[in-house]
Amino acid sequence: MRSKLTGIRLSRLRLIISLLPLAFALVGFLLYYNGDVPYALFSSLRVYVASFDASYAGMQEWAVAHPQGLAVLMRVCLELGRWLGIAVTATFVTNLLKEAWRHETMRRNALRRDAVALHGSQRYKRLLAGSIHERTLTDDLPEIFDARRHVLAFDSDAELFQYLTAHFSQLLPPAPPAAAPRSVYLCLTAPLQTHYDNRGFIINNMAEDCARVYWHRLYVRRHSSAPDRRIVLIGFGRYGQALLKQALLINLFVDQANMEYHIFGDSEAYRRQHPGLNGFAAVNESQPGKDAIFFHAEPWQESLPLLLSADRILLADDAEENNLLALAHLRENNAAVHVHLRLSDLRLAEAFWPGRRVAEYDYNADICVFGTDQSLYTRRIVMDEALILAARCINAKYMRRAAKGRCASCHYPDTLAECAQHCDALDADWQSLSHFLQEANLLQADHIPVKLRQMLKQDCELSPQTLADYALHYEQVQREGGMKPFFALEHERWMRHHYYYNWSYAPDRDDAHLRHPLMVPYDDLPEIQKPKDADPYAIIPEVGAVVMQAFS
Repeated sequence: MRSKLTGIRLSRLRLIISLLPLAFALVGFLLYYNGDVPYALFSSLRVYVASFDASYAGMQEWAVAHPQGLAVLMRVCLELGRWLGIAVTATFVTNLLKEAWRHETMRRNALRRDAVALHGSQRYKRLLAGSIHERTLTDDLPEIFDARRHVLAFDSDAELFQYLTAHFSQLLPPAPPAAAPRSVYLCLTAPLQTHYDNRGFIINNMAEDCARVYWHRLYVRRHSSAPDRRIVLIGFGRYGQALLKQALLINLFVDQANMEYHIFGDSEAYRRQHPGLNGFAAVNESQPGKDAIFFHAEPWQESLPLLLSADRILLADDAEENNLLALAHLRENNAAVHVHLRLSDLRLAEAFWPGRRVAEYDYNADICVFGTDQSLYTRRIVMDEALILAARCINAKYMRRAAKGRCASCHYPDTLAECAQHCDALDADWQSLSHFLQEANLLQADHIPVKLRQMLKQDCELSPQTLADYALHYEQVQREGGMKPFFALEHERWMRHHYYYNWSYAPDRDDAHLRHPLMVPYDDLPEIQKPKDADPYAIIPEVGAVVMQAFS
């Protein structure tokens, strides 16, 4: 709003300055022509094109016939009008040439292969431009629509869809078959169940991205002196639901210790939407061998003993002010629990708690913040080609194992990444997958760091060294015949994803009615189906390197 008001004031100032030559010249010519308004106005306009009707001799004659004061006023006004008119005209022509050059430069830059056009709020464009490190186009000029890649990031989904509707034909114009494909990245906060690459649109649910990064950076500790088990989530809007979903589908372990998730917030609609949670978790009760999800109806302030016994508390309300107030309340009660706070900017926490060490994704900070705009509106999150490539690699491996005919003449038999990137048949297969199946591949890629920690039996982050150590341990465990618990875990992870979206068992597969014959324990699977759960471990060194690029 402030920048808009500043722009209005500057426009008014420019208008006043541009009219000054006309005003001075009009006063002078009205005196010179003895009040002849039409001719005085015509002569005044001519000062903009450096044409001056009053000669020096004529002014001298006029001065002799009129009082000295009027003569001086007439001369001053005409001279000011003359030179200001030349200056205004020169400025106008210069600006016109500069604007023409700006448009031409923008057009040429937009045609570059590495061009990325940014649309939306200035703060998001500034963050993305600093992260993409390519030729970013941020000016709102028609020429930027010639770019191959576009990112739309607005303060609200309504603004984004309004802009998308107004510029749909410019963002995704009809193109001939030989034209390079376009990609339009949409940064949304509301869940939109669609393909991850649908007609050129790549949907980024920022709440889900926040959850993915959170559990990757602040993963559940399993091999520390005080392993995580009880997690409290305060706030159950878009961000809270995304955090719970990612936790349930990612936090699976061979040495399962019955994770507990305590949810404070309005959960009625969520529970109606996901009745399949009961298929893999105990809801509002504890059962041996199962994770437990407790949906609390009472305000969290009334359950301080429970909160104080938690291993970590996530403050994830959609309204940031509620997260700040909750943190203040917990600090007043001397909560010694690890509290993680979702904020759009670290400076909010620094302003309210000066002197405290505030850091993002730092487990040991005084105030641990996650999900800031600075961490989410980056190339690796919004334009997550590496993570999608990892998911495509996983799908390519499945296609190969399924021995589909179109893979028989593969030009990239040794490298999954090359296969997933350059094989037209596999690209078409990926595009044909539903959102559910594309998400299944993404979740498998997300689970790679968890598999690494399980295999190495230590809390560690994804790195080249952990991938190398994993390869050695994997071969050793495989030789010793100890991979069955890991394969059973992978099958459990696969089933959880199906249960979450309300699939159930049936002897015959029926996608329309969400029925699948493999929704059974691992030991009950047909032998021909069990290699599906071995493949995710075999391809970790290669796909893990791709995932690491996504989170580097």
